[in-house]
Amino acid sequence: MRLQFNGLWRHRDFVKLWAGQSVSIFGTMLTRIALPLTALLALDSSPLEQGFLQAIQAGPVLVTGFFGGVWVDRLRRRPVMIAADLARAALLLSIPAAAFASALTMAQLYVVAAAVAVFSALFDAAYPAYLPTLVGRENLVEGNAKLAASASVAEMGGFAAAGALVQFLSGPIALLVDAVTFVISAGSLAWIRRPEPEPQPKELRKSATREAIEGLRVVWRDPVLRALVACSTTIRLAGGTFGAMYMLFAVRDLGLSPTAAGVIAGCGGLGSLAGSMCAEPALRRFGAKATMVVGFALGGAFQGLVPLAHGSLIRAGIFLLTAQIIGDGLMTVAFVNDVSIRQMLVQDRLMGRVSATANVLGVVAMPVGALAGGVIGQLVSPRAALAAGTLGFSLAALWLVRAPIELPPGGKFEVREEAGLLPAD
Repeated sequence: MRLQFNGLWRHRDFVKLWAGQSVSIFGTMLTRIALPLTALLALDSSPLEQGFLQAIQAGPVLVTGFFGGVWVDRLRRRPVMIAADLARAALLLSIPAAAFASALTMAQLYVVAAAVAVFSALFDAAYPAYLPTLVGRENLVEGNAKLAASASVAEMGGFAAAGALVQFLSGPIALLVDAVTFVISAGSLAWIRRPEPEPQPKELRKSATREAIEGLRVVWRDPVLRALVACSTTIRLAGGTFGAMYMLFAVRDLGLSPTAAGVIAGCGGLGSLAGSMCAEPALRRFGAKATMVVGFALGGAFQGLVPLAHGSLIRAGIFLLTAQIIGDGLMTVAFVNDVSIRQMLVQDRLMGRVSATANVLGVVAMPVGALAGGVIGQLVSPRAALAAGTLGFSLAALWLVRAPIELPPGGKFEVREEAGLLPAD
């Protein structure tokens, strides 16, 4: 029987984007595990230093992030993404270079984490703005679902590979691999041939400050966008608390090896893969609001199995594995619809600023949560910090309960008009 490739699999430029981002996400998953493990195993970092390693990202992104969205809306998005990929590759390469010279310090990890966060904020503002121009708004849920599916597979491989690379080689080697994946991502983007629309003419632009405020006001004045961004920001806050203590809890408190902890974390990709495949059917069957509320609330509740883990290595591993597979799967169903609805609602000329607003709030929330997790882990225990993060995951869904998020009869949102924007000069 011949395999049939339909839909966006026939879109050559989307496939190039999908392939490059799949490789890049694999590398990003490596760094998510390798960076804290490098600090833990190579530099013997404390729980508070682990939290600060995440929190250090907030300052630079807060300063540059909103204006990054303005920049993204003034330029073609693909070159911005290529430049951001290459910059992140160069920054990450500095860590293995310093390690091989026996000069690696926590200060360097802080600087690299902060700088990478700035370029990631630019990339993350440009990426959601670029996808609708590449595939069309009518294909957004399918496109986001396919990208989420590949991210899930990359999560499985990246987390598992990170633990093994750190344990048998070193954390800096894992970060070297991540740098290479960013170069591959930049190459795949450069290979795309579909032209982008012209950016907004210079004569229609306002000052950078006014345009940044315009993005904020669009999010604030639209009840659907406001609820979606508030929900995702709360999840990132809780995710910072949870993520800062996860590896420390798994390795130090439960006694798992870095490889085992990485493999278990990577198994969340199995759930995410299933969730990405269910995202579009769930939207059609249950509606947008129910899909996201249940996905976020119940998915967050399943993460509560992590702080409940105890006993033998096998028993503790089962707790963590169940949380990763079921919890991640439910939250992926919700996240795919969350991103797609935002892209459906917003005009192309504002997409960069709206994405930047959501990303900046999320990027700032995650390190704040991580710092809080580090403090709770230091003063109480990592288990208590994980429990606090779990509670935040589930409560985030409350933002969506009263918001008018249902799709209209045609199955598509209308792109929002100019309501709520600043008056023209």
